[in-house]
Order: sequence, then C-alpha cells, then structure tokens
Amino acid sequence: NNGVIRCITVSGNMGTGETSEGHMWNIVRMDDGKNYLVDVTNCDTGTIGADYQLFLQGSDEAAEKSYTVYLENGNIHYSYDKIDDPTTSIYTVDQLTLATADYDPEATIPKATVYGASLTLEGRIGINVYLCLNDALLAYTDAYVMINDTKMPIAEAAKTTEDGTEIYKFQYFVAAKQITEPVKIFVYDGEGNYLSFFRSNGEDITTTGYEYAVQTYLDKALNNEGSANLKTLAEAMSDYGRAAQMYFSYGEPRDAVNQAALDSVTADTVAQYKGTVTGEDLNGLSYVGYNLILESNTTLRFHFALDEGASLTDYTFTVDGKVVQPVKKNDNYAVEIDNIVAKDLDLWHTVTVKDAAGNTQSFKYCALSYAYTALSKYSDNEEKENLVNLAKALYLYNSAANTYFGQ
Repeated sequence: NNGVIRCITVSGNMGTGETSEGHMWNIVRMDDGKNYLVDVTNCDTGTIGADYQLFLQGSDEAAEKSYTVYLENGNIHYSYDKIDDPTTSIYTVDQLTLATADYDPEATIPKATVYGASLTLEGRIGINVYLCLNDALLAYTDAYVMINDTKMPIAEAAKTTEDGTEIYKFQYFVAAKQITEPVKIFVYDGEGNYLSFFRSNGEDITTTGYEYAVQTYLDKALNNEGSANLKTLAEAMSDYGRAAQMYFSYGEPRDAVNQAALDSVTADTVAQYKGTVTGEDLNGLSYVGYNLILESNTTLRFHFALDEGASLTDYTFTVDGKVVQPVKKNDNYAVEIDNIVAKDLDLWHTVTVKDAAGNTQSFKYCALSYAYTALSKYSDNEEKENLVNLAKALYLYNSAANTYFGQ
C-alpha cells in the first residue's frame, strides 16, 4: 500500500466449471480508485489466463461474495464462500468489489491540481487554497481535502470559474503566532486513501502534500511592486505574528520584530481605547475583569463571579443591545465577543448586565483596550517585554488594516 495503489491478498474458491478449489489471489486498488483482480498463478503459460489476462481484471458480473471473469479461452469464477475463509471478515464489501471493466491505463484518473493560494486579509487570518479538480475526482462524492487536521469535503467547497476553468476554494484559519508555519494540504477519497495531487508545474505531490504559509504571501507583498498600503499591512501583520510567537513561546520567529516601529506606540497612543465601567453594583454578581484571546479567532472575554446562593437566571446580559447567555468558564461565567477582525480591533462594544432589582452595569471596551491596559501597566517592566510588544503590534496591525481597507 503506497497510499495511491493498494494491494490486498484474499482467499476463497476458484473454478472454471462445475468444480472449484481453494485459491488465493489479489485485489489491487489502482490510481482511478477502483478495484481490480490480479491472479498471477493463472497468468502462467499454459493456464486459462495466460498472457496476463488475469492482471488488473474487472468483472461486469459480480455478486456480493463472488464474481465471474470472462477470458478468451473460457471463464473463471471466484467466490469467498470457502469454509473458515477470513476474507469477508477482514475486508469490507467496498474493498472486495471489482470494477465493472478492466483497468485502462489511458483512462482519466482522479486528479487535483494546485491553481493558487492567497490570504484572507479583511477578516480572520485565513489561507485560501484553490484547486482544479477533474471530473474523475469529482465523481468521488465523499472525497475531501485535509488541511493540517481539518477535513473539508469537496462537495461543500466554494466554486468559481476563472478563464473558463472551475476552481474550488478551501479556507483554513490560523492564529497570529502561526503565520510562519506552513499548513499542509492533501487530497483523499472517502476511505482515507490518497488521490492524485499535483502542483501547477506537474510535480507530483500526492503523498508529500502542498505547503503554504501566511508568511509566503506577506513576503511576496513586501518584495513586489504594488500597493504601498498593502506593503504596510504585510509588514504590520508580519510584526504581529513575530510578536505573538515571542509572547506565546511558539516556535522560533524567522526574523526579529521591527522594534523601531513598535516603539513608536506608547500608552498615550492607545489611551483613547481605555475601557470604562459605569452603573451600579449588581446584587450577587461581581465583575472580575476581561482579557483578549488571540487564537484563530480574536475574542474579547468578560468574566463575572456569581455569589453563592445567587442564580444566573436573575440577570440579563446583552452585547451591543442583543441578549446573550454567559458560558461557564471554570468557577466564573463569561460573556464573549468573538471573531473580531483586524479592521475592527478598534470597534467599541458595550456589555450590559441587569439584575432582578433593576441595577445596571455597563462595560465599554474594544480589543485595543487590551493594548492600553498592557502598555499603561507594563511598559517599564522588562519581564513583560513580549506582552508589551504584542500590544504595540496589535495596534499597528489594526491601523494598517484600517488604512488598507479605507477606513
């Protein structure tokens, strides 16, 4: 089994007439995804299948546990009804079912070809991989693309047409700390077997996969002529990624951060994003604090502690006027604002909590409020240098995104 071509050994009965005898033969899954019979014993000179008639043979007359193969000098019948034969308990029906015709090496095989790759810049940090899929591959209704550990059914892929060519788009989101880390892409059939996969230059990457990193796109943007705003965004995103790697101790950054650019950001720069808490104290519920989660989703999370004996049903929580239900996080409850994209890191959100007595408390914050908190508290603390740099990089990333997208 090389991932594309799979060979299994089966046993059962074989006969050319009314009688049959125990026999072993092979079933080979070829690069077209179909199964074919190979019986090398009966391909020898002087046997019924001489001259390789029983090499990669199909059968248009097949039952669940048997099939008949028609040859120039007669026919031969194979079945899995031998006493104590383990074949049907070891292999599935799909693995034992033959193609209805002999293998044709000239026939079109299932094939995926890389058309290109790009980034999603406006929303979360996403890698877009574009593939051309031929009809033979599309016939596999359960085929899928695997990007890292994420399975993406081909039947659910977005499709577009470019210059008369159908292109299928597969999208994978990464955290800032992962921008230099290539994702790996493979194409499989429904059983998890490799399907033929090629680069646009014809290089076979079926079993090695296609790799692409966010940094690949950013480097191209930085090194090619083009929009100055795109270059600024690429530089800011690169620094944000490097700062995130340092803060989360995730791998080794390829390059150092642009410290001069980061040092242009101070607590005063982001003071306008300082969060505020207004209103009355709540009966039985206390505000604990907030934090910013920087994974593939950027999430602003507010934490609340419920007093012993108090009930969460006595409180109404809203985010920007919409009623929400807090989620349990360890010993506290949390209200989350998730999927905050780069250009919206400076967008204000208001979380409001009302208790049964009518007391109301409001929390007005944006993602950049976290940058202000970090810089105002830790700018002079060398032990917090990585956190401070991350906060500065977050601000510059938002500023570049707003400029690039015209805000």
